[in-house]
Amino acid sequence: MFDLNNTSFAEDPRNIRLALTTDGHRRFLNQRHRFRLNRVRFNGEQEFRNPPKRLSGLDILEQVKDINVTFGRKEEAKVREKRRRDERATEEKNVCDNVIYTLLNDSTKSKDHLNARKDLKALGSKQDLWPDENEKKLCDKRLIIKDLDKLQDQIVLTLCHMEMLFPPSFFTVMIYLVVHLVEEVKLGVLYLGQIKSYVRNKAQPEGYITEDYLMQEILTFCSRYLDNIKTIWNRRKRVSNEPTYIDPNLRISKLFPQVGESNIGFTYFTLAPIEKRQAHRHVLTNCRAVDNYFRDYRDIVKKRLRSQIRDTTKIDKKVHRKFVDWFSNHICTNLNKLPDVDKDILISLSQGPYDQARKDNGLKTHNSGVFGTFGTRSYSNSKDTRMNFGAVPYYEKLVDIIELFYNGFIVLLFKCQWAKTTSPRGIKKDNLSFLSVNFTKLIHTGEHEDDEPYIKASETQIVYYVDDEKKKGWCIPIHLKS
Repeated sequence: MFDLNNTSFAEDPRNIRLALTTDGHRRFLNQRHRFRLNRVRFNGEQEFRNPPKRLSGLDILEQVKDINVTFGRKEEAKVREKRRRDERATEEKNVCDNVIYTLLNDSTKSKDHLNARKDLKALGSKQDLWPDENEKKLCDKRLIIKDLDKLQDQIVLTLCHMEMLFPPSFFTVMIYLVVHLVEEVKLGVLYLGQIKSYVRNKAQPEGYITEDYLMQEILTFCSRYLDNIKTIWNRRKRVSNEPTYIDPNLRISKLFPQVGESNIGFTYFTLAPIEKRQAHRHVLTNCRAVDNYFRDYRDIVKKRLRSQIRDTTKIDKKVHRKFVDWFSNHICTNLNKLPDVDKDILISLSQGPYDQARKDNGLKTHNSGVFGTFGTRSYSNSKDTRMNFGAVPYYEKLVDIIELFYNGFIVLLFKCQWAKTTSPRGIKKDNLSFLSVNFTKLIHTGEHEDDEPYIKASETQIVYYVDDEKKKGWCIPIHLKS
């Protein structure tokens, strides 16, 4: 099976004969280096290949996509730490073993043995092998960034010299990995500063690093579940998003709470008639002070349709389209019957918002979105008369942040792109219970009057989206702790 999947690798007799050893370090040299043309001291061939292509994260994901992932048992902290220490020492140990035991000609662990020399004879290369103790030092306690590139060239050159001296069986995978050490150092050098801060006694640096790192991981994990204690996850940020203005009218603050503040300025604009109606309708149908009027109008529509088939879908559509106009007329004709606690608010709502609104200027987001769960009436199709009511999760991508001005108060709304989460084509879970959302087919785009592209800021939770590299158009929502 391996030969079928890796034909170019299987065709090379060295790889079959020498059990997956590697002796092609010359490909990492400069194209004009003299070792590339040297046949006698290497494998009998000139080397014109470039270094292997570095795999991106997407390439690696494509290679491991068919691997069945199963979560193993939980390890105790001591066992996990011991395993980490063993892994860190594995490469160093194997490299040293190959070098030392070969140089010392150990009878059991040396890589320079009779069978290895027979393999060289079969390949027709490297007729002379002479010992050389002029080995270069590849490690240091201090790192100088500008010298790392030179060190990489020295490592490749050293491996090529070793390739001239040792049989191919010497070059196991662990020896080959030395080529990549400099790149790994460059990636980890930024983290070394934090690691060094853990050391309080230079006599035992490894113990301090291990102990402090483990404690940091434990505290970070526990702090995510502590809501009543100040931690780095719930403390007040230097740049606060708390509203700078809170309405002195407690009733207004309760019905329409202010969320956040604008840090980048704002722009005034005129609402289009369809935008004004859609935004105002959402404010009315999601205001507790209007709930009783909404139920009254629904009962009125039900009675009017008594002579017809009582289709729940038809009732919902009629209420959705006509409630705004009915509410305005009803409040104006019943001013004396309004409750005192909400009288001013109901009158302002019946008049609707001003044509002028305000939105954040230069809104820039990166995969920013919002999430909300709402009680939604649903039907299997347009002819279905059996209504199901339940909490439906909705995922949206943020488009605009808008402030509606009413007589006496302001309502903050988000204009969003809504994923079709009422259908399996818009939302699904994989076998590991990860949720995916599809934004290629949107609902409530705002093009039609019945659409609902707006949502109150106080009704939402913040999420961001990570694109699924395997399935185009799908993304995974990540919920942020509020």
